Amino acid sequence: MKFTGIALILVGCLYICYQFSRTSQRQQALLWDLAIALELLESSIRWKQITIPEGLRELSARKISGCYFFRIKKEMADGSTLQAAWNNAFLELPSEESGILCHVELTGDLQQLQGSLHLASRQLLKLHERRQRDQRQREKLCAALSISAGGLLIITLS
Repeated sequence: MKFTGIALILVGCLYICYQFSRTSQRQQALLWDLAIALELLESSIRWKQITIPEGLRELSARKISGCYFFRIKKEMADGSTLQAAWNNAFLELPSEESGILCHVELTGDLQQLQGSLHLASRQLLKLHERRQRDQRQREKLCAALSISAGGLLIITLS
């Protein structure tokens, strides 16, 4: 019976680490996908010479970040300006991502627009790289703390 309890404690600790890692990976995947989506939008505007609403339609089909671009399209259809719809769509993201995306200027000439999208994409990619390094450190720390806490519980209950 004692060994079953010990096994359950260790499994619970490992599950906590797994959930933490999985949540971080989802956030990282969204960050990466948003950066790539901005690159695609910028290159589509530059090379295909499509309009932003057409680009948003294409980006709405993306599996991970498509819901944000769909929301922008929907708000624009409801009468919001492009900039307001853009900012509203990304307000629910964590502050760093939201700050980067809400500073994208969707007004001005074509070159300004492309530059703004390109800059935001680069900033998101840098943030992704930094968070990836931080995530590895946090996962190691979480694993060590979970196993230590589990060990302490086992010693205490033994």
